[in-house]
Amino acid sequence: SLTVGITESSPIAFAHFAVLLLEIGDLSQAHRLGSLALQLAQELNVYGQSSMIIGIVQQYIAWTSEPLQSIAESHLFGYNTGMQAGDIGSSLLNYNFFVSTSFYSGKHLDVVRKISGDFIQELMR
Repeated sequence: SLTVGITESSPIAFAHFAVLLLEIGDLSQAHRLGSLALQLAQELNVYGQSSMIIGIVQQYIAWTSEPLQSIAESHLFGYNTGMQAGDIGSSLLNYNFFVSTSFYSGKHLDVVRKISGDFIQELMR
């Protein structure tokens, strides 16, 4: 991005760099860069990478500033986005994050059990 400007690879690069910023303790910059990655992915229409970007930003960065319930729903969106784009790996990872974040956010255990069963069925397809 520094030499050729914003490209289709920029959102994923920004998402990974945001994780690095989080690791060194710069929470506010990590959140800003993660939000930029999500916004760029949408503006650049990088559907093939959107599920991965959503997964990275929501799982590793968003928890520092957003409610877990909101993060769980974002993972579900990441799952659907990935399935539409044919990115099965990132899509299933988002669904896994959706299940675990739903549990951690206090969703009723019957609901978590059902979505866990749905996830297992999806893995077996």
